[in-house]
Amino acid sequence: MKSYKVRKELFIEGSELWYRYYSAKDYIADNGYFIIQKDGEEIPVYIPMLVLLFENKGIPVEVLKSGEHQYIKGRDGFLAAYQEAFQYGKNDFETMYSSLRSQDVKAFISQINKNYTSKESDGWNRYRYTEPIVFDNDFIQKCGIVAGFLYQSEYWMAIYNEHIRDLTKKKSQKGDCKVNGSHCTVTQLALYYYYLQEARCIDWLENHSKGKTGAYSAIAKDHGTTPDSFKNKFTTVCRGITHRKKTDIEMVINLLADCPKAKSLAEDDINRIT
Repeated sequence: MKSYKVRKELFIEGSELWYRYYSAKDYIADNGYFIIQKDGEEIPVYIPMLVLLFENKGIPVEVLKSGEHQYIKGRDGFLAAYQEAFQYGKNDFETMYSSLRSQDVKAFISQINKNYTSKESDGWNRYRYTEPIVFDNDFIQKCGIVAGFLYQSEYWMAIYNEHIRDLTKKKSQKGDCKVNGSHCTVTQLALYYYYLQEARCIDWLENHSKGKTGAYSAIAKDHGTTPDSFKNKFTTVCRGITHRKKTDIEMVINLLADCPKAKSLAEDDINRIT
């Protein structure tokens, strides 16, 4: 198999070749890859030099051993390898995603990042940063393969990250913390302790040995939130009934079964809210 050396001496600043190469390089630096349009299909090219494969002339090279000067196009070898890898990656990632369990999403993202897109890893991403000086047709085909898998991995990384956002949103809808095994928001947790304190079912919130700051920290630790988050919500609900929502109070009433007096105060607030 012939090996080629890029004729860098032809990339004279200001020349057409220089301009085409550096335009592609700047575009890839900003966007991650250069898109070639081919029969209505978008083909990503990650290495600036290989963008020239799709130009009319190609890459100017010297054939090693013979010293012959010529231009390498090689686009067909790149395209065929890209399309095969793209379809294989599409099938592979779709299969993984269809069988994915919620708790596995982060693990899959981590694995994809390690194998395909981490600059520091030994994965395919190293081809994105390898500018060929000496190469052969096998290198061009491998770059096509890598481009196919990289393009698919980036697409599915976005899908997985969207999955993560959906899971986070659902978790938020369920609640940020727990009281007696029930999910609730931090606002509802603040209301829960507000009514307990008002009903004198507890007194340690006001009389904690480490003050209110210590009380907030203890509550946050027990219920899976942060002291500042609880403090902010608790301060708000203490300002008056206009700062309490009916839907939140209805949720809290279910949590106050063990303190009828506090539950009664919450029910009174429900009746006062129009």
